[in-house]
Amino acid sequence: MEKKLKKILQEKFKLESFRDSQEDIIKSVINWNDTLVFMPTGGWKSLTYQLPWLYKKWVCLIISPLISLMKDQVDKLNELWIKTKLINSTIDRYDIQIILNDLSNPNTDIKFLYIAPERLNSSEFLRVISKVNISLVAIDEAHCISAWWHDFRPSYMKIKGFLDGLNQTIPSSFPIIALTATATKKVRADIVHRLGLDDYNSFTSWFDRKNITVIVREISKKEDKIAKVAEILEKTPWSWIIYCASRKAVKEVYDTLIQNWIKAWMYTWAMTADIREQEQNSFMTDEYKVIVATNAFGMWIDKKDIRFVIHYNLPWSIENYYQEVWRAWRDW
Repeated sequence: MEKKLKKILQEKFKLESFRDSQEDIIKSVINWNDTLVFMPTGGWKSLTYQLPWLYKKWVCLIISPLISLMKDQVDKLNELWIKTKLINSTIDRYDIQIILNDLSNPNTDIKFLYIAPERLNSSEFLRVISKVNISLVAIDEAHCISAWWHDFRPSYMKIKGFLDGLNQTIPSSFPIIALTATATKKVRADIVHRLGLDDYNSFTSWFDRKNITVIVREISKKEDKIAKVAEILEKTPWSWIIYCASRKAVKEVYDTLIQNWIKAWMYTWAMTADIREQEQNSFMTDEYKVIVATNAFGMWIDKKDIRFVIHYNLPWSIENYYQEVWRAWRDW
């Protein structure tokens, strides 16, 4: 099996070798085991449920809350000639119906289907998917299923009932893989409880990213701190994210950068959805190298050349801190 996995990795996914516990995770899924994966941002978690498809004949269903990352992964899989579709709020009803009709065909050539958790509220989707041969269900950002996180996406709380229903209706059983980079011991235990897992394999990758260096600057005065940020940015290339604890701090830092002729933008939840999307796209396409943001920015980002992250204020928790730090050097 090892030789075949490595051959697929190199020929299909154009990667030279597995990282950390990726190979063991993939073997767990291939052997039909329910699997929990706790792996840092930038650790290629998606490969652990994408590569096993090549061992299986049927549809792999991925539940994910992140529209931009869904689209990014769908585009990449289709570029590899692996037919992949997504259903979320960006897809109109006509196109959704075409996808559902395709899934209803016993000989469908769809291999991956990405859905937002809210799709579990659709009776039409549930009716169609209940008749589809499923080879694997992947739950991305699985911490959202926990009681301590579900306010972010309440539909995650319906996953357990959905999985139970699938097991009763579809022709064959399937393994579950739940993945996240953000989970305390309390949240991990809650994920297991809320998915009803009894017999499963669990994998935790070491959260130390060797390619990231942490530097601390203790600066007491606000003016000096903003000035230091501007000085660092003027001396360094590539892309930056500057995280602030409040919208007020975001505006202050942003105004200072603009005054210093540093091309930047800002991102907070107070902005409209259209403006947030516009600014995110501008950052992703390198129209400017710096974005100043609250922690609202980041979960939707898969930008490879972010080289620096500045925490202008301390994050609310250690989990937020390492999530935000790991958005740098994703192409290591």
